[in-house]
Amino acid sequence: RQLANSELFTSSMVRLFDAVASILNLKDKNTFHGQAAMLLEAKASEYENGSDLKSYTFLNSSMEFDLKILLSEIIKDVNAKKQSAEIAFRFHYSLVAYIKWLAEKGNCQKLSFSGGVFQNKLLVDLITKKLSHFNLYFHQQLSPNDESVSFGQLMHYLHISSKSIA
Repeated sequence: RQLANSELFTSSMVRLFDAVASILNLKDKNTFHGQAAMLLEAKASEYENGSDLKSYTFLNSSMEFDLKILLSEIIKDVNAKKQSAEIAFRFHYSLVAYIKWLAEKGNCQKLSFSGGVFQNKLLVDLITKKLSHFNLYFHQQLSPNDESVSFGQLMHYLHISSKSIA
């Protein structure tokens, strides 16, 4: 019911992790930032048979990311009594599938990752494994935390503005 009537918006990936952790009854209220996401990663890491999974649906008929479709499928799996570990792993796997879809749609070969969500070892491992045919860039000299997102935004702006000056 909440999903059907929701008017909530966020640009933070960690809120999506929080929502899935809540749906799986792992954590409803964080006592520190990222707690639910950490619990979701830990639960997903318990799943041992990830090679045969398919991703959750994340695109609507307009080929846009649709959170309602994704969460509805997760809720459907919860109601079907699937293991929390499998659902959590499949959620992580689906995010990687979405990244791949975006990169292919945009004809991108170089993919950069920034923000606190990329402290998630499982997510980074899946990206490294499933997207190895792309050039992948992760933080090495800057913090992977959210403060580096602004650095990425600055680099994007400088890249865009240098094209408009030329």
